Amino acid sequence: MNEPKPLAGVDVLVLCGGKGTRLKSELPDVPKALAPIEGRTFLDLVFEYLARHGVERTVLCIGVGRDQIAAHIARRPPAFPIELSTEVAPLGTAGALARALPRCHGDLVLVMNGDSLCPVDLGAMVAFHRGKQADFTIAVSPPTPTGDCGDISADGSGRIFAFREKPTGGSAGERNAGIYVFSRAFLQREFRVSRGSLEHELFTRADAFKAYVFRQSFDFVDIGTPERYRRAPERLRALGLLPRQGSARELRG
Repeated sequence: MNEPKPLAGVDVLVLCGGKGTRLKSELPDVPKALAPIEGRTFLDLVFEYLARHGVERTVLCIGVGRDQIAAHIARRPPAFPIELSTEVAPLGTAGALARALPRCHGDLVLVMNGDSLCPVDLGAMVAFHRGKQADFTIAVSPPTPTGDCGDISADGSGRIFAFREKPTGGSAGERNAGIYVFSRAFLQREFRVSRGSLEHELFTRADAFKAYVFRQSFDFVDIGTPERYRRAPERLRALGLLPRQGSARELRG
């Protein structure tokens, strides 16, 4: 008997609706998801990462730059079926998830950002989530002194008891790596928002739910600022998410 695929029954949502205000000096006319990275776009790298994990279906949540993103996908489709969930006015990450939820059919929803990447083992994360019978699970990276992303405190079992979004004074806990697994039944039962951010609308209340961290040792890369964008190729290559120059076959193989 064949083993079930690790991501069977999992819908993947990629959030690509942000304005990218801080990147305008680098990308004045291009949405963040289409930021050029050595002959690819960042979104191409996200798709290649998902394809390596055997993703069966993806919903792309698009807003600002939606026509450019849709045209890029038409020219260069990923290796799996994709559906577009379009927002005309900015909804934020929570609103985008709520809008796309009716398009999801599996028991789990995996959500990630279209402007960040972390080499998380998605199959292992989904298995962890199922084993905990969690409402939602957040992939985390080790702590750093900076406070420019979500700061999470969890007990030895991984159960979250505090979430602080971009705390002032630096980070003390583990860092939100930007990849989440939700039980669809939980979202349908508890998620009553039409706009706003996941961090503020849901994660700050994590202690009220069966919410866990999925711990892994890798850092993550985001391209949200000019400095981070300029450093992205080097950091992506160090994490195995971008091939060494002259070795374009690595990401596909």
